[in-house]
Amino acid sequence: VVGVPVRGKRVVLVVDHSVSTDDTHPFQDRERLQALCKVPGARDVPWFKMKTIGDFLNAHGSRMVADLPDGRSVGFVAAGGAKLDTKLARPNPATPGAKTAIAKAIEGMKPENGLDVLGALVAALDAGGKDAAALATGPDEIVDLGCGVPWQAPVKDPAAVGTAAGLRARLRLVPIHMIGVGNHNFDMYRTIATLSGGQYVDLTR
Repeated sequence: VVGVPVRGKRVVLVVDHSVSTDDTHPFQDRERLQALCKVPGARDVPWFKMKTIGDFLNAHGSRMVADLPDGRSVGFVAAGGAKLDTKLARPNPATPGAKTAIAKAIEGMKPENGLDVLGALVAALDAGGKDAAALATGPDEIVDLGCGVPWQAPVKDPAAVGTAAGLRARLRLVPIHMIGVGNHNFDMYRTIATLSGGQYVDLTR
């Protein structure tokens, strides 16, 4: 995903659909956009119709799910609006049916007011159960595609969100890859990725 290898057996994808996703994406140089849509050994992520940050996030999220090989499991959390959508959060075998359900969920997302980053990541971490159950049936890797900052959420302070999410993931031994597009909160994204053992990708431009 945007150059980050996804190796987990049970992967949960978190995609932002806050109002910031309606902003124009920052990759106005066509060569830069094409480079970000390259997939090693496979066709590119379709880039020619991308106009907004949401278009970019959704295309990469959908492609990650579509490309998961047999033997993997996948879940999905939609992060945005007044309430998180966690119906598909639990990792299930990445069958064609499961992939289609997530693709439709991503396609149906609209920009909404509010973004509960901590709630979304906790929901992803707890998708297979809490504590001991999470180690066996929960995710062993999380990919977060986002652009917004926490607001209209129980915890809005970016520093608190970064530390709480990163340490919780670290205790579960679950790396979180944080891919931030546009004017996201750099420190929060970096903290979550660093504490959890994941990768942070800064796509400000």
